[in-house]
Amino acid sequence: MESWQKELLKDRYAEIADRVFMLSEMTGEIQDIADPVAGGLPDYVATVNELERYLSGGIDRMSQIAFKNHQ
Repeated sequence: MESWQKELLKDRYAEIADRVFMLSEMTGEIQDIADPVAGGLPDYVATVNELERYLSGGIDRMSQIAFKNHQ
């Protein structure tokens, strides 16, 4: 997700705006994840590596948020 997409979702779904996060935020960063469409294989590999890093580094934070919102 890119920051403009996050803002669009927050505006469109104001009732859940406090639950819209970029994946990178789960690791304490605020970084866009670029869409590799129209790129070559190296672009896709870079995106996969970036996603893997954010997922593995942010799983604890994602779990905290998920459990907090389901209590």
